[in-house]
Amino acid sequence: MRYLMNAAGWAKTVEQVRMLAKVPTLTHIVMGSFTVEPREGNTGGTNFNVTPDGTAVNSLGLPNGGMPYLKKHGEEMVKIAREARKRPVISIAGFSPGEYKQLAQVTNDLGVLAEINIGCPNVHDGGHQKEIVSYNFDLLRATITAVVQATPSSMTWIKPSPYANPMDRDRFVEVVRRYDFDAIVACNTFANVSIYHEDGRSYLDVADNYAGMSGTALKWINLSQCRYYAQRLRGISVIGAGGIGSATRTDGTSSATQDVVDYGRVGCSGVQIGAAFFKNENFRVFEEAADAFVESP
Repeated sequence: MRYLMNAAGWAKTVEQVRMLAKVPTLTHIVMGSFTVEPREGNTGGTNFNVTPDGTAVNSLGLPNGGMPYLKKHGEEMVKIAREARKRPVISIAGFSPGEYKQLAQVTNDLGVLAEINIGCPNVHDGGHQKEIVSYNFDLLRATITAVVQATPSSMTWIKPSPYANPMDRDRFVEVVRRYDFDAIVACNTFANVSIYHEDGRSYLDVADNYAGMSGTALKWINLSQCRYYAQRLRGISVIGAGGIGSATRTDGTSSATQDVVDYGRVGCSGVQIGAAFFKNENFRVFEEAADAFVESP
């Protein structure tokens, strides 16, 4: 296990990158996701929440400053990460292959790794949920083709949704193995999950309480995805994401150390931490996760 980083979804400003740069154990800083146009995201109520067991749901809707913010402040964000000796990564999320290409051109100009977010399930515009690229393989091929026209695949990570259908997982592997990707990040949130309080209240007020699920409940799903990709895609690093540090152990401590060990056992080269950090902007979870690195293969 070599790499420890935040998951995409939080570091979208210069100030947030500067805060992560102060965390000594991080090896990478993942910025974004960024879209072409600035987005306010899903508003009008609670759009992120966490259950008592650490399972999280969100329908944030990709709020970010868009390509205008990235073009204005991207160089500064990258510089902050590099001066802190952390490798910068920019997560990109387009709504068409052409938009992904535009965003990839920006990451190429900045000389940084692009993480292709093809699994965000939380975008609702005009009352309709946008398609998730991971599950449309014609769209996936067109998206990857557009991205590699703008930046080398060796400077690219790809972050899919979890696949429940084994044939879809095989199709994804067949697409990915044609390219020299630097890494696969496995995986994004599990789409369209509704969670309710004991009194029947929904956890979210937006998007009709349909959300991307992360945190504790996602760990075992994504561990299995990581194991499969590590077996099938030799030579491509697998970075685990899902549930790291989200659960609280019986002694009251975080599960982060054990979670990292588990991801290491299935062949991951690194991990990303999202929900456990986003919940309270708890920077300590990165220190707790780092304790496992000496134990992991």
